Parts: sequence; C-alpha cells; structure tokens
Amino acid sequence: MCRLNSYWPKTATCSLRFWYESDDEPIPIVGHLMVVTDWNGKPVCIVEIDSVEECKFSDVSADFAYLEGEGDRSLEWWRKAHWDFFAQNFEELNIKPCEDMMLVLEKFHVVNQ
Repeated sequence: MCRLNSYWPKTATCSLRFWYESDDEPIPIVGHLMVVTDWNGKPVCIVEIDSVEECKFSDVSADFAYLEGEGDRSLEWWRKAHWDFFAQNFEELNIKPCEDMMLVLEKFHVVNQ
C-alpha cells in the first residue's frame, strides 16, 4: 500500500475521461509503472496499474471510494469531494457536471518504495 504519509493509504485513483479525450492523452493501461510524487515533486514510490475501468460518476462503488483512501474513505465523502473538484474544473470550460460523466478508475499496487 502506498502511503504518501502515515495516515493516507491509497491503492486507487480516478480521473475524468474528458481529460483524456480533450488533451489527446492515452488512457492508462494495466501494467504501466508510475512514479508517485509528493506535493513538492519528490518521488515517494513507484506503483503498477492493476486494473483500469470506465464508469459513470453515479456508479462509483463504496469499495472504490475506500481504496482511493481520501477523507473518511466513505462513498458519501468521495462523492462530495470529487463532485466539487470536477465541477470546479468543468466551470473553467463552461461545462456542467452530471451524474453520467464518465470516469477512468485505476487500481494499483506499490512495486518500490
């Protein structure tokens, strides 16, 4: 489990599919290795992607919210925090967020810390 600090275990992350489409960025793939950095850009660990799936915002599960390791790890906390974050990003693009917005969900494990 990657711990960016001793209180924040994280084995999953998500992003808007829109970001990949609009930036011509490739969607993550299983087996890809990534260097995880702290807010100062210092490498913390290397993770390997175990799974990638797409789903609607409204279909994110409590299990996934827990794996993302943020807040109190509940689905309720996850939905509010991510809605606010995505809405702020969409506001800059004059797009309204909706429950059907598609996300890219990644699960990963640490290969080197």
